[in-house]
Amino acid sequence: MAWHPNGSRLYYEDEHTKYFDVDPVAGTAATVEYTATDTIHTEGPDCRAPPCARNLVERTNLTTGETTVIRSRYDDTETAAEWHDHVRVSESEILVADMNADEVLLVNTTTGLTEWRWDAQNAFPVTGGGPYPGDWTHLNDVELLDDGRIMVSLRNQDQVVFLERETGIQSNWTLGADDQHDILHEQHNPDFIPEARGGPAVVVADSENGRVVEYQRANGSWEQSWTWTDGQLQWPRDADRLPSGNTLVTDTHGDRVLRSRPTAASSGRSPLPIPTTPSGWGPARGVPAGRAPGRRTSLRGLAASRRAIRTPRATGTPSSPSRSSSGRSSRRGGLTRPTTSRRCGWA
Repeated sequence: MAWHPNGSRLYYEDEHTKYFDVDPVAGTAATVEYTATDTIHTEGPDCRAPPCARNLVERTNLTTGETTVIRSRYDDTETAAEWHDHVRVSESEILVADMNADEVLLVNTTTGLTEWRWDAQNAFPVTGGGPYPGDWTHLNDVELLDDGRIMVSLRNQDQVVFLERETGIQSNWTLGADDQHDILHEQHNPDFIPEARGGPAVVVADSENGRVVEYQRANGSWEQSWTWTDGQLQWPRDADRLPSGNTLVTDTHGDRVLRSRPTAASSGRSPLPIPTTPSGWGPARGVPAGRAPGRRTSLRGLAASRRAIRTPRATGTPSSPSRSSSGRSSRRGGLTRPTTSRRCGWA
């Protein structure tokens, strides 16, 4: 789903079984890339022993609805088989969070070759986290930092880790620990705040703790600097720090997107408009607003979005942008993070 700054719908799509992190494409006004998964339950030429999964990275123009498949692959299982996230490195390279293999991959989308990989088993025992084989790490996020390091979220290890391309994990930078749920509990989508914007810090959707939390890097360790929740927050799935210092939050089971301010107050809630009849407002393959109607769809926990909203709570002070920000990319470990700007109607 995508909205105009005034809250009206720009785009809607539900062709695939699952969708994951969506990022704007640099240098475009309304084009995004995202990962998606199709689960296959019927035997056929693409899946002789169902269930299977087809993972994709797609690029979509939200204005025209034109969609291009950047990369796809079939996997021979359904459970924990997703590409849960990707990040654009260059016009021909992407980083992929492969939850099925418990790996981070640097893939050349032109040649199809994997140019680099990090395997979580190089740093973590299979006796920790989730069940192995199965949903062991639930590797659900990857982010390329300005200095070339790679930040990765291992949900079932309750940890956010930092990787160097040549040497692997930086153990002294790890945030969280397995089963230490007072720090993180099965988190999603950490957002790194660089020094130029008030960091080093990490804002995390701390899902099972029902909060959004920020940790600041100080004296070689992580210190909790800010946390936010309200009486309705039910399993936050994403939290992005906006240029103004506000935080954009996805509340999965509350069926809403909202903006949290540095104080306890929140504003700009956007309840998700769910069609309830076959003539609802969203087509199966994404079509911009104002075109042909689409099929019926639903989200879990819709009734929760109608509950009374209690007073939000925030503690601490989130990191704030610094005027020294240059907006330039830097190199480290052989990877360069492309200069991008997140476009959002909220500040």
